[in-house]
Amino acid sequence: MYNDFIVSMATIPERFEKLKANIHSILSQKDVEFDKFLIIVNKYESEDVLKQYDEISALSPKIEVVLGDNKWRSCNKVIYPVTHYPDKPFITVDDDINYYPYAFKDIFIERLFHHDCIISHETNPVSITDTGFIQYANAIQTKFKQVCFDKYMTGCCYFPRYVFKGTDVLNYNKMYALTQGLHDEIWLWVNTSLKGVQSICLNKTLSFEMDGASINNDESLGKVNGDINRIREYNNKINELYNESLLKVLKANTIKFEVTTENFYGILCMMGNLVAQYKNFGGIEFNTELLSNSHKIIFNNQKAKLGLI
Repeated sequence: MYNDFIVSMATIPERFEKLKANIHSILSQKDVEFDKFLIIVNKYESEDVLKQYDEISALSPKIEVVLGDNKWRSCNKVIYPVTHYPDKPFITVDDDINYYPYAFKDIFIERLFHHDCIISHETNPVSITDTGFIQYANAIQTKFKQVCFDKYMTGCCYFPRYVFKGTDVLNYNKMYALTQGLHDEIWLWVNTSLKGVQSICLNKTLSFEMDGASINNDESLGKVNGDINRIREYNNKINELYNESLLKVLKANTIKFEVTTENFYGILCMMGNLVAQYKNFGGIEFNTELLSNSHKIIFNNQKAKLGLI
């Protein structure tokens, strides 16, 4: 049984109709026992809107509806536990996902091996271009489990206690200069990266990209292009404000890929692209301890072809 942690969500009235089902999936998590479930809403909503959340509070004694400042969006579910429960680890959740029963347990199993990392169900890769330009994408050709400085906050996300201590994360002015309150998970990423806190994702499956923007279901090309422009805008601001200090941190660290029988052939096929993507980091390390001897031979032959050994 995994316990002694807090769950935190930020929500908006437009999600209210489906919120109860979402919350039920969180309250029904298996083999875990959290202390408190924070649900953060905009304190500037009308009284009638806020009154609706009495129904949500009644779902469980663990639920605490918090009136938060609408200046924060993604950050809302991080800032409140950071400022009010600094000695507690916490998991952030989205208000539009029904979580499978072992979503939290899978995170805590990973914590046994990477207790100092931020742990997410997925991460969005950060890379350095040949010209020293820091950029991130909403997706990449492959998403393999790796210890890295990828951008997190997708699905569930676990934060160790004190992870933001000594950072600038509460500086509203800088956050707005970077994000204008949209996609402000980038602000979280900047602060933990500068502190040297790495992340790891649980996703070991293949995922594809188109020009740096996620392609999910039937998104229109217009929406995708809008996302691309937004990503480029944020990349420019990250580089303007933090390029020199972030480069020092990123280049000093090795990207570590865990190779298993499950992802072996995917990584084998994508190794050239992965090496190209991360060539400007401190280095690349492939952990093949879990592979059979025959797979290790094949993998080492590929590493030799790429000049890695």
